[in-house]
Amino acid sequence: MDRIEAMKVFLQVAHTGSFTDAAQGLDISTAKVSRYISFLEDWLKVRLFNRTTRNVSLTSAGEQLVQQCQQILELVDKMQELKDEPNHLSGTIRITTSVSFAIAQLNNLLAQFQKLHPQVNIHLLVADSNTDLINDRIDLAIRFGNTIEDSLIARQISTCESKLVTTEKYIKSLGFTPTTPEELERLNFITYAQFDKKDLLISKGEITKLVKMQGSFVSNDVTNMFLAVQNGLGVAMLPNYLIESELNKGKFIELLPDWELPTIGIHIVYTSRQYMPANVRALIDFLVKEAPKYKW
Repeated sequence: MDRIEAMKVFLQVAHTGSFTDAAQGLDISTAKVSRYISFLEDWLKVRLFNRTTRNVSLTSAGEQLVQQCQQILELVDKMQELKDEPNHLSGTIRITTSVSFAIAQLNNLLAQFQKLHPQVNIHLLVADSNTDLINDRIDLAIRFGNTIEDSLIARQISTCESKLVTTEKYIKSLGFTPTTPEELERLNFITYAQFDKKDLLISKGEITKLVKMQGSFVSNDVTNMFLAVQNGLGVAMLPNYLIESELNKGKFIELLPDWELPTIGIHIVYTSRQYMPANVRALIDFLVKEAPKYKW
C-alpha cells in the first residue's frame, strides 16, 4: 500500500477520532481506512490507536506520529510544487567553469536566467582544472573540449573559435613577421596545460599543416595565457571571446589569418539525467537556447 496515502488516512482518523468519520471525509470505505491503519501499524511495529466499540483514541506512539506525518506531508507538498510549477523555481544551483569563460560570457547568461527566476540561487565556482562533480556537489559544469569523460553526460551548446595572436612588441623582437606555418615553429608558444598537445593542426582549403608548438610558458588558465601574450612573451591560440576587444584596439595582431584553427566544443556537463531538479533542468534548457546567440 502507499505509505503517503496511509499517513493521510492516519491523520484524518486522528483528527476525527473515528474510522467512520474519517472514511466519509476521505470518500473511501471504513474497511479501507482500517486496512491503511493496519498497514501503518505493521510497518512501524507499534499500535497507533486504542480501539473500543464506542471510540478511538491515539496511543502515545500515535501522538508522536501525528507531528512526524504532518512534517512529511508538508515536505511532499513542497516537492510537488517544484514538479508542478516550473515557472516558480527556487533552490540553489552549483555550477562551475573556467575563470575566463565565467568573466567573459557565463556571468551575463546567469544574470539573465536569475532575472527570469529570481528565487533561484546561483553558486558559481571558477576553476581551470576539471572539478569533481560528485565530490564537490556540482550540478552543472561548462567545459571546453572535443572529448568528455565517459562517466559524465555532455550536451554541446556551442563551439569556441580561436585565433593565433601575439603583439607588435614580440614581432619586433623576432625581426620578421611569420607568413607560413613553417615559420610559426620558430616562435615561442604559450600553451594550455589542460590540452597537453605539442602539435597544432591548421588548414587552408584542402591543405593541412602540423605545427610543432615549442615554448617556455604553459598555464592551466587561459586568462594567464592572455596576460603572457599581452606582456610580449610569444604567441598563443586564444578564444575569440577573450581577444576580440584587443584585436579591435590593435593591441593584439592575428598571425596567418587565412589559415583555420581547430574549433573546440563547449559542453554542459552533468552526472545524471535521472531525477534532475527542476531548476537545473530549466538552466540547461535556457543555456541550450541562449548560447548559440553568442559568438564564441
